[in-house]
Amino acid sequence: MSPERLAQLASVPETTISRMIKDPAYMPPASTLAKIARALQVPMRDLLEEIPDR
Repeated sequence: MSPERLAQLASVPETTISRMIKDPAYMPPASTLAKIARALQVPMRDLLEEIPDR
């Protein structure tokens, strides 16, 4: 699925999807993640990556 289509399905700005792709450290609001997860039909936790402390 293209970023444009995902943005449309999730009702979020395309710039948000692009930023999530380009900047792994970017953390959008939980409400945005919930919309994206719903559009992808996956649990929200699947969109998160745990990064251990150094």
